[in-house]
Amino acid sequence: MSCDLWQPYTQVAKHCFPHAKVVIDRFHVVKALNEVLDQLRRALRKQYKNEACYKDLRWKLFKRPEHCSEQDRVALVQALAKSWELREVYALRNTFNALFGTAGDEHYLSDQLDLWIEHAQSIDNEYLNRFIKTLQNWKKSIAAFAAILISNAVTEGLNNYLRYFKRIAFGLPNFEHMRLRILMATI
Repeated sequence: MSCDLWQPYTQVAKHCFPHAKVVIDRFHVVKALNEVLDQLRRALRKQYKNEACYKDLRWKLFKRPEHCSEQDRVALVQALAKSWELREVYALRNTFNALFGTAGDEHYLSDQLDLWIEHAQSIDNEYLNRFIKTLQNWKKSIAAFAAILISNAVTEGLNNYLRYFKRIAFGLPNFEHMRLRILMATI
C-alpha cells in the first residue's frame, strides 16, 4: 500500500490490511525536501534583497539537473556559487532522488538513507534538520519502496482529475449538466 506522510493513512492501512507493507510515496518525500530548498531560497532572498541570482530561482531548483535548460543551469551556477548552504542542500536533494533509482533492495536503501542523513546532519541547517527528523521517523516505510516499487501516482492523478471536474462543474444547476460537461472534457 502506498500513501503520503500522513499517519492516519498508515494507521488505517495497518488496521484494514494487517499483512500489507506500507510504502511512503517517494514523491511526497521529495516534495518535503523541495520545501527545504525553497525555505532556504526564501531566507537567502530575504537576506540578500539586492542579489538578482535568488530571484526566479524556485522552479529551477526543483528541476532535476538533466531537465534544466542552459539558461536554468547558468542561473543555478550563479546562485549556488553565492551560498554554500544552498549548494549543499541542492546536491543532497539530487543525491536523495538518485538513491531511489539505484536502490536494489530495502536494506540497501535504508543503509544509503542512513549515510545521507549523516551527511545532511553535518550541514546543521534548521530547515534540513526538520526534514531529517521526518525522514528518520518514516525511514522504514520510505525504504520499503525499494522492495515493492509502487507509487500512489494513480490515486493522486484521480484526485487531481476530480478536483478539475469539480471546478468545471461550478455553477451548473443539475447533475445532468455536470455529467455532460465532464463527458465533453474527456473527449
